[in-house]
Amino acid sequence: MIKNQWYAVLSSHQLKKGQVLGARRFGENLVFYRTGKGQIGCANGLCPHRKASLAKGRMEKDHIKCPFHGIEYDATGKCVYIPSEGKAAAADYARFHLESYPVWEIGGIVFVWYGDEEPSGEPDYFDVMVDKSFTYDQVDDLWNVDYSRVIENQLDVSHLAFVHHNTIGRGGKTLCNGPMVRWLDGNTMQTSANNEKDNGQDYDFGLFCPGG
Repeated sequence: MIKNQWYAVLSSHQLKKGQVLGARRFGENLVFYRTGKGQIGCANGLCPHRKASLAKGRMEKDHIKCPFHGIEYDATGKCVYIPSEGKAAAADYARFHLESYPVWEIGGIVFVWYGDEEPSGEPDYFDVMVDKSFTYDQVDDLWNVDYSRVIENQLDVSHLAFVHHNTIGRGGKTLCNGPMVRWLDGNTMQTSANNEKDNGQDYDFGLFCPGG
């Protein structure tokens, strides 16, 4: 993964108030939990004490509670209570704090900051995500490949006439014009291509437009 970036990791509806959810992201087992006020916590999915899975834990008074010894953590990953030491304990629990990740929720999407640096701002997102006149749905489609191969696949138009010959690639359009790359702003890139039948003509190398 490219570090020090925001990544969309969940749809908001997957994590209800008072719920704990385990998910594998960035090659790690993470745990997500939402407090009664809607605040989301994200942390390494193993309790620092005996490595019990926090995904098997539960929410109690807006804290995630380890299923093994009942150790509690707040939404920032801070250890706030160890039952075996009692409520009156004044010990320093810093060694038990969870490795947590900054979280931002926008337009029904949960973003997590992955990296060593502090987030420089909110995640980039399409304006349509917060436009209440639009609705969207989600479909989960698990690809058992490295994420970089998924990105390459979505940008590769030369396979359409072969892999998708009877759907989006029908018509035997093997000659690929483009892609055209257009930067809409400093963070948003738009690509497109125009495939056609090969009748011996030269193909278009494509265009690069640095601005809108």
